Amino acid sequence: MENNIISDDSFSGTTNVVNNVSPESLFLHHGSTAYDIDYKVQNAANSPAIGAGTNGSTCGAYGGVDTYSPSGLNLIPNIYDINIPTVGSTTSGIDIQIKARAND
Repeated sequence: MENNIISDDSFSGTTNVVNNVSPESLFLHHGSTAYDIDYKVQNAANSPAIGAGTNGSTCGAYGGVDTYSPSGLNLIPNIYDINIPTVGSTTSGIDIQIKARAND
């Protein structure tokens, strides 16, 4: 067992294990009913998970190379509505309407 954060001391003496850590110190909104799961699992500012992973990476959904995107959306704009006429002309083209939102 390596590279784990444990709430008790059951893995003392193993490689890269941080013992006796409460969930409240790990997660930004742990225990709150005001946030959905996307935000409850964000690391707290002084979380022992920050930098505790392999090669100094941060443990958890928001750490590492491929971090979690809230609701599965990337931070690039997403088109959520598009209206494209089926007929256009060579003189005036076609009037396309696109609705997009940023995911931040």
